[in-house]
Amino acid sequence: SGWSWIVAAVVRDGETMIARGSTQILPGDHVLFMAETDDSEEAFELMGLHEQPAKKVAIFGGTRLARLTAAGLAEEG
Repeated sequence: SGWSWIVAAVVRDGETMIARGSTQILPGDHVLFMAETDDSEEAFELMGLHEQPAKKVAIFGGTRLARLTAAGLAEEG
């Protein structure tokens, strides 16, 4: 489809659900999506949202990917 982002999960009433093709996003839902940095703006526009920087981030696990992610976030400040 050419999209470079995907809805990964939806948090509804405190419960996290893995998003599937049939998942409906309802008012009040929190949407977690993954995107290439340069393409996140497209996802926000389609959802009628404005980007808000994360205030806190938690990374679980000690894998190479987790370490690289932590290092990248620390570098960005």
